[in-house]
Amino acid sequence: MKLVKTVLVLIAVYLGFGLLFEAAIGHFQPEGGRSATLRTFDPDGTAHDRVLLLHDDNGQLWVESGHWFRGWYNRLLESPEVALVSGGDVSPFTAVPVDDARVVKMLTRKMGKGSDYRYWIARALSMFAPILPVRLDPVVEDVMDAAPDAALGTAEVGATNVAVEGTADAAAESAPNIAAESESDAPADGAIINATEGVGG
Repeated sequence: MKLVKTVLVLIAVYLGFGLLFEAAIGHFQPEGGRSATLRTFDPDGTAHDRVLLLHDDNGQLWVESGHWFRGWYNRLLESPEVALVSGGDVSPFTAVPVDDARVVKMLTRKMGKGSDYRYWIARALSMFAPILPVRLDPVVEDVMDAAPDAALGTAEVGATNVAVEGTADAAAESAPNIAAESESDAPADGAIINATEGVGG
């Protein structure tokens, strides 16, 4: 019975220390060489900043939730549009949770598993919370949507110019014809006048 009580006390101390560690991490948000500030948003648009380890895998950025308190992770599940904040720069990303054992293995390796004893200390202090990877995809403004409209506008302007040029060309071509018709009408009028004068004379 004494052994059982001792074990229960040790478990209680471990859980209490782990919860204290989790709360301290969430409150102080310590920064390191590979840390970054991830900005997540509530559904109403309220922003929340959280310092996390940023992992770079051949240009692809990842973060991971390895703690039991997952406020930022739960927020991005509802609002995946997030941002990385560095100084005064804010870079938009789309957060994509990934459930893949290979990705977890890659992230734990980058966190120091197998090469750094501090990995196991951190895992023990976080009470071996499951690691949930999140891929960060950069948001690229899609300019292709504007291209068809621009092309349509150009086509309309071109068609208008062609129509105007066609009208001008038609007017230019009809001008000599009108002049020729006017000249051909003039002798006829003169002949009528001469004939009238002849009758009167």
